[in-house]
Amino acid sequence: TIKELSAIFDPPATQQSVSTESSKEKGLIERAVGKRKEDIGIIEEERKDYQEELKKRLAQQERDLNPGKFEMQKGMNDLIEENTVPGKISKDRRELQKGRAHITPQGVIGDENDQQPKQQ
Repeated sequence: TIKELSAIFDPPATQQSVSTESSKEKGLIERAVGKRKEDIGIIEEERKDYQEELKKRLAQQERDLNPGKFEMQKGMNDLIEENTVPGKISKDRRELQKGRAHITPQGVIGDENDQQPKQQ
């Protein structure tokens, strides 16, 4: 009969609990995704810190192994300033501007080696 055939298509009793489980699963998945994003952020931060530390250690190791290299480079810059016309000009300009500051639209500009001058 028609009632017997329609009984086959009645929804099962567990259908409602399945839909609540899907929301539980969805919440679980969202928490897992959030945790994963948080872990990715932590890993990226640790990687950045490690890279900075590695650069510092390599630079220190380079200085320890080749102390003369940096002294020679410093000496070469001094030789250029003393023995070339552009070097002499830039050295004289730095000496003239030492301790002076002037105002530009961007703010007060002073000597690079000094700390930031006070803006008024």
